[in-house]
Amino acid sequence: MEERLKRHVSDGELFMQTHTRADGSFVDQIYQHVGEAYMKMMEERMAEMDEDGPQVSDNSSQHSTHRMLNIDEKNEIFLKLQEQLQLKISEQEEQNAKRDVEHCQSQSLIANLEKLVLFMKEKDPELAAYLSTDSTEPEPGTHSTTTTPSTLPTTIDTALAITVVGTTALVSTSPTISNTSSNH
Repeated sequence: MEERLKRHVSDGELFMQTHTRADGSFVDQIYQHVGEAYMKMMEERMAEMDEDGPQVSDNSSQHSTHRMLNIDEKNEIFLKLQEQLQLKISEQEEQNAKRDVEHCQSQSLIANLEKLVLFMKEKDPELAAYLSTDSTEPEPGTHSTTTTPSTLPTTIDTALAITVVGTTALVSTSPTISNTSSNH
């Protein structure tokens, strides 16, 4: 590339040249992100230089309000970008490793639950028959294990005493429970 252009080129220019098509589009989305980040960093550096005021160019003795970056400055920017990308890649690898561990733990738990279900199906034929059905609707004659407020009994004489322990509702068919003691 240097022979063709008859000048030294920066690492960023080489990257841009080797990762873009003839029409200027990037060959891959990842390279596009890198190229855009490089150009943004170059623009930011140039803006910083413009804010510093007129500078003397390395290639010219004339003062300029907008000087060009030299190859070393461009390479420094590209190296900084590479370091940032390596850091992001390392962070992604750490996150992926954590997800892999979590996935293995989940798969182990699933395998253990599958063993438990197989064991329980062998010990309880009714459970095996229930688990083999595709229906998620309760079978006729069975009662739902959850009770919503709209389905609670309305009279104390016919009410079932319901005790909630954690998330499991225990239903008692004994007469209603009172919180007052009676000596009658």
